[in-house]
Amino acid sequence: MDFDRALFLAELDALPWASYSHAYGSAEDVPGFLRALAGDDDAAAEEAQSELYGSILHQGSVYEASAKAVPFLARIAAAGIRTPDVLLLIGGIAEGGVDPGGRAPEESDEVACRRAVAEQLPLLLASVGHQDRAVRQAAAWAVGATGATAAGPAAPVLHDRAAVESDPLVRAELLAAMAKSDPEGTAPAATGALGPDSPPELRIAAVLACADSGLPWTRAHHEAVLALLPLDPLVADRFDLSRNEPLHHLTLTLLERNTEADLEAVLTLLDAALRSDDPEARVEAVWAATTACELSRSAPARLAPALISVAVDDGPDDVSGALSALGRLGAWGAPAADALAVRAAGEGDAADQALEALVAVDPVRAAPLLARDPERRPRALGAACGGSVGSLPVVPYDPELLVAARRLLATTESGTTTSFRLAALLTAWGRDAATAVPELLSALPAHPRLLPEVLVAVCPPEQRAEVAEALRARAGPARWTTGSRRPARSTN
Repeated sequence: MDFDRALFLAELDALPWASYSHAYGSAEDVPGFLRALAGDDDAAAEEAQSELYGSILHQGSVYEASAKAVPFLARIAAAGIRTPDVLLLIGGIAEGGVDPGGRAPEESDEVACRRAVAEQLPLLLASVGHQDRAVRQAAAWAVGATGATAAGPAAPVLHDRAAVESDPLVRAELLAAMAKSDPEGTAPAATGALGPDSPPELRIAAVLACADSGLPWTRAHHEAVLALLPLDPLVADRFDLSRNEPLHHLTLTLLERNTEADLEAVLTLLDAALRSDDPEARVEAVWAATTACELSRSAPARLAPALISVAVDDGPDDVSGALSALGRLGAWGAPAADALAVRAAGEGDAADQALEALVAVDPVRAAPLLARDPERRPRALGAACGGSVGSLPVVPYDPELLVAARRLLATTESGTTTSFRLAALLTAWGRDAATAVPELLSALPAHPRLLPEVLVAVCPPEQRAEVAEALRARAGPARWTTGSRRPARSTN
């Protein structure tokens, strides 16, 4: 269509952009970006596009100015000016929004953005039949991003276009958009595209569409996924970032259904994928299996043999990431203890990961190995001391590790992660760590806030007077007792 630049600029400048907001405050800079995006200077247009992604679509978030910019973006796209890129920006704004009537209030920026893009649906639907395949693909994705807001008018157009589209990627994008706008009506098309006669890009899109539409998982889905592995390359040129790791997405989708049948389906799928001959497929499977082990109590027992096999086959390089996954298996990873111990005796990050996993599956065996070189095993040390904030240490008392902890405490700076980890470990060991009192007293000036409670926890009866005096000296007018974990403040 003809682009009346003068009218475009006049209407652009007529809006009070300075009163609108985006990610960085006032949106007074947005008209300049839109002007450059519609201009003839390619370098300036590219920079403007980057600035718009940073301001009106910042990491997927949308703002008041985002909705206000949509009509102008649509006019730029309709004029054939950088159409695929501009359609993707419009679709991103729709994706960052929400449908009216949802949890967000009607007046929210998210609702305004979704509605603003839905108002441009005639342009988007017309573009799914564009002669340029890049435009068709971008338009199909943008239509899908409008969600239920555009479901009524979009569904028949998408179905009609899908019936004549020849490009595999565009067909995949159309099928995904159909599943979002008309899940029930899309089921026959998605099921029909599962077979080996479909292009791989369309076939995996069909699997995802079936899962997203809530269809029961069948043998056909299972066989399609295994035949297509690895899956990530098949969606590398798609625009749907939430499904850019298909096996992981399918794992989450099936687990979220929370049924015995779907749990069995996903564990059977992951077990088979972990045993794939393709190294890239195993990388995808390990990541998905790790997530399954975190979310499902049944997963570690079921997936342990295959994960252990992958870790052993990887050798010292841990190409699949299976070493980290073994740490999610708990006691079910015990058969891997021998292999992990051998690997943990090596050097570098892989050895640290192996020891970290051994801490999880056999902490008693891991303790003396960690004692040899805790400074160079930060991941394993973190796991031994509880890992995340609030977690309790998992390694039982070990005399060799206590010696290493005492040595490390003397050289660790105050306020570091290591100092907090050591404090947690020694506190958990209690009186078993009593021989660390001299080091704790020596380190007290460097760790005045961290070590008092540790000293109270580990202090034996015969050293109470010495420890109490040291704590009183550090606390000034406060009185400390070793009968509790807290200082007793003077009331005088």
